[in-house]
Amino acid sequence: MPELPEVETIRRQLEGALVGQSIRAIDIVAPKSFQGNPELIIGSIIVGIGRRGKHLIFKFENGCGMLIHLKMSGQMIICRDDPADCLNDGDDPSGRLYDQNEKYTRVKFKISNGQELLFNDMRRFGFVRVLDQNQMQTLEEDLGLGVEPLEDDFTADHLSKLLKKKPKSLIKPFLLDQSNIAGIGNIYADEALFAAMIAPDRQAGDLSAGEIANLAEVIQEVLEKSLKLGGSSMRMYVQTDGSRGSFLDQANVYGKEGFLCSRCNEGKIVRLKIAGRSSHFCPVCQR
Repeated sequence: MPELPEVETIRRQLEGALVGQSIRAIDIVAPKSFQGNPELIIGSIIVGIGRRGKHLIFKFENGCGMLIHLKMSGQMIICRDDPADCLNDGDDPSGRLYDQNEKYTRVKFKISNGQELLFNDMRRFGFVRVLDQNQMQTLEEDLGLGVEPLEDDFTADHLSKLLKKKPKSLIKPFLLDQSNIAGIGNIYADEALFAAMIAPDRQAGDLSAGEIANLAEVIQEVLEKSLKLGGSSMRMYVQTDGSRGSFLDQANVYGKEGFLCSRCNEGKIVRLKIAGRSSHFCPVCQR
C-alpha cells in the first residue's frame, strides 16, 4: 500500500500539474470505485491538493472536494497526450507496474488544459469520493487520523504522550495505527525501528525517554529520505509519470529477510508476524 512518502510524492506532482485547472468531464469506468456526485466538481477550478495520512484531498474553488485513497494498488497517472503513450513500461520488463491499454483504469478525469488524469486500481480497494461543502468542513474529524509525522507538532514530547496512553501496545502496531500517527505503514515502521535500534515487539511503555526522542527523529529522517527518492515501488506504486520510486533499493530491513544486518554484521534479518503484520528486523542489534 502506498504510504506517506508515496502519497506525498503523488500530491506534489499533481499539485504542480493541476492547480489552477478545472475538471471538464469525468468518465466513471468502474462505478464501485467512485462515490458522490461528479457534477459538484466539474467545471470548478482546483485551488489546492492536500494530503492527510494516506489520503489525497482535492480542493475546489466552489468549496467542494475530492478524497482519494489508493489502498493497495491505486495509481494516479497524468497523461499529457495520448493515454496509451503515458504508461511507459520500458523501465519494468515484467510489465507488472504498468497498466497496458488502461486495463485497470477505474476513473478518467478530463482536465481543462487537455491532460487526462487516470485513477488506476488493479485490486479495486481504492476509491474516489466527491465531497460537498459540508463534508469538507467535517472531513478532518471524519477521518479520525493522528498527528502528521512531518509536521512541526510531531515532537519527542508529543510521541511520548501518545505512547503513555497505550503503554501495553507493541511499538510496531502502535506505529501502524493511523489514529496515533498518520501515514506510516509497514515499510517505514520497519525502517524507522531499525534506525532507532528498537525491536518491533517492545511494549510502548518500556521505551526510555532517550529511545522515544531518537524514534521521533528517525521516523522523520526515514520519511524524508524516501520522499527524496520518490517513494517505494514494490508492486503497483508509480509516480504520476509512471516512473518508479527507489527507496527500497536502500532499505535496511524491509524485504531483506535472510540478509546480514548492514549495521552490526552479525545478525540476519528475520521476518516475524506481529499483530498479524509481517515485521522485518535484526534480532541482534534491535532490542
